[in-house]
Amino acid sequence: MTLINLRSFGNAVRGLVVVATTVLVSACGGGGGGSAGGGAPVPTLNVSPAQVSVTSSSGAAAPTAVLQASVTNAASATTYYLDIASTQHGIASISPAQAGSVINITISFNDPAALGLGTYSDTITLKAC
Repeated sequence: MTLINLRSFGNAVRGLVVVATTVLVSACGGGGGGSAGGGAPVPTLNVSPAQVSVTSSSGAAAPTAVLQASVTNAASATTYYLDIASTQHGIASISPAQAGSVINITISFNDPAALGLGTYSDTITLKAC
């Protein structure tokens, strides 16, 4: 699990490894109160792309992919924290880096030589609090 401050995939000889990653976006608990309509827009966590698929073959370097996350409709000077969790069947690591109001999330996948032939699926869950 990683907290970030966010301001307003083959067998070495035999084949191909495919790693598919699905990104789930959710909000943290809390809130409450609120009036019935007419209020400010609700802050929204945006992640692009929503799904990543990489392939690799024998002797190739481990693939990487980049997601971008941002919060829209945020109140001025509001600080959000991005919580990142994942399964790790084909993912080796996840490295977030803030670039202004956007978080670039680099996904590093396992070395193809370390994985057996097949398809590996992972899920990354992002929460902005």
